[in-house]
This record gives sequence, C-alpha cells and structure tokens, in this order.
Amino acid sequence: MTLPPRIKQVFIIFIVTYCALSNNAMSEENPCKRDKCFVSIISLIANGSSYHGKKIIIQGVFYSEDKDAAIYFDKGSMDFSIDQNGIYIYLEENKDMSFLNGKYVIAEGVFNAKERGASGSFSGGLESVIRLHP
Repeated sequence: MTLPPRIKQVFIIFIVTYCALSNNAMSEENPCKRDKCFVSIISLIANGSSYHGKKIIIQGVFYSEDKDAAIYFDKGSMDFSIDQNGIYIYLEENKDMSFLNGKYVIAEGVFNAKERGASGSFSGGLESVIRLHP
C-alpha cells in the first residue's frame, strides 16, 4: 500500500518536528524546572553535573555502616559494594539508620556532584537530607 504524497509530507514534517523538540529537551542545561525534582540514580551517574546544587528526590537500595551511608541503584550493587552505582548520603552525626539496610528508600536533599563520600568512589553525594524513608 502506498501513501498519497500529501500524507507522506505531513508524516515527514511530524517526524522532523518531533526529533527537533526531543533533541532540544534532552540538551537542556537545567533538568529541574521546579524547586526539586525526582531523578533516577542512573541519570545522576550519567549527568551528575546537570544536577549539582539542585534539590532532588532519589530512590534506591539503602545501606549504612558505621558513619557511612549510601543509596545504590540496585541490590546487587549494594551487595558487592559497587560504589560507582551509588550516591553517598551525608546524614546527621550519630544518626543510626541501619534498620533501613537492604530496603528500597526515597531520599530528598541537595545533590553535590563533587562530594563522593569518604572513599571518593561514589557518583556524588546527597547533602542536607530532609527526607529518608522506605
């Protein structure tokens, strides 16, 4: 079946417009339009500098030991300490959150792409944490 020339033109214009708008949205420097935004850990790992200094909400698997805490992309990354797949969490001093270990949590705070935890191996840090719960 062959489409009439007019329908082909409209279809091509639609595809070109869609691609142009998609590329513009993807190249935008400030991905957070509101005062805070929900971000996947994968986006933080890939584009951390775009979120630097922004209030964000992330979700992942929590792990805490001694004074260190992190949220990992998945349980396997947590189990095998693949810190590059995690975001370091700066918690209040003497705050024991180990009861959340291995659970999926939501955390809200300010992302710092330059702070990579005590070991320097994480993909950034979440500071000024105001929310952390399952």
